[in-house]
Amino acid sequence: MTTSPTLQLLLRLLLWGLLLRRAETGSERQTAGELYQRWERYRKECQETLAAAEPPSGLACNGSFDMYVCWDYAAPNATVRASCPWYLPWYRHVAEGFVLRQCGSDGQWGLWRDHTQCENPEKNEAFLDQRLILERLQAMYTVGYSLSLATLLLALLILILFRRLHCTRNYIHINLFASSMLRAAAILSRDRLLPQPGPYPGDQAPALWNQALAACRTAQIVTQYCVGANYTWLLVEGVYLHSLLVLVGGSEEGHFRCYLLLGWGAPALFVIPWVIVRYLYENTRVWWRAPVIPAIQEDEAGESLEPGRWRLQFGFLISVLYCFINKEVGTAPTASCAL
Repeated sequence: MTTSPTLQLLLRLLLWGLLLRRAETGSERQTAGELYQRWERYRKECQETLAAAEPPSGLACNGSFDMYVCWDYAAPNATVRASCPWYLPWYRHVAEGFVLRQCGSDGQWGLWRDHTQCENPEKNEAFLDQRLILERLQAMYTVGYSLSLATLLLALLILILFRRLHCTRNYIHINLFASSMLRAAAILSRDRLLPQPGPYPGDQAPALWNQALAACRTAQIVTQYCVGANYTWLLVEGVYLHSLLVLVGGSEEGHFRCYLLLGWGAPALFVIPWVIVRYLYENTRVWWRAPVIPAIQEDEAGESLEPGRWRLQFGFLISVLYCFINKEVGTAPTASCAL
């Protein structure tokens, strides 16, 4: 794969701009001249190595020097690793790292190149600190969802097994609890299916090529639907309370069918178009970003850092409980669901 002289010159200028800027702040003190000499030696060694190597007979990506690291000949449909270039000022900190690149099925190098393992270690230290915080937050919400799953299952069994508790109000509660359980189960399952990031930024990308993207995307779709259904059933609770206070007459059984259609059908009206648009226009990775509705994105790490959302959801919960405790609402369900 050849490159025009003009493009090579632009790549050199860009590379040297980045290297010189990092060399000024790097822990290893080197002048620009020394860095350039080391880079020249590395480039010449790469060219000599490639000239001495025997090209493979079949289809393969050509060996080349991309102005950053030396790439050997590679088989198609493979993720190729190259050791971090030794001319970097901080090389002794990243000597065991690799640059990653994809060799396509047509024998052409992919445009993407992951050199994050060869980055300045000071940058990686900041990333590792952030990753540790996110891991702790993930452990917290995993424990929380697991406890919620167990307690909701117990409450669901009580409402189902005791026939005296069977009424429209508790049927809505059952569906709300079921949607919350599905939401928790979907999120926990999604976390297990998604590949864990490596110790450096960008390590996750190569792993995604070797895993079943369809399973991860399906888990993401189910998660979005369950989250939407959970919020929709909260809306159904409010609609039911409104009907008790305002509406008079009508069959509760007929209303409950409408509640079922709203609670389980409305989320599909948002999820299905989102899946179609995402597949056609942004079919990348595991569809982690750009949720159906940004307001209900299930990113617990970010959500737990927003106290405003806590106040909003806690206030909503208090208002729902107040409506049930309020005598105006409490007298309506008594006739059809007495203990």
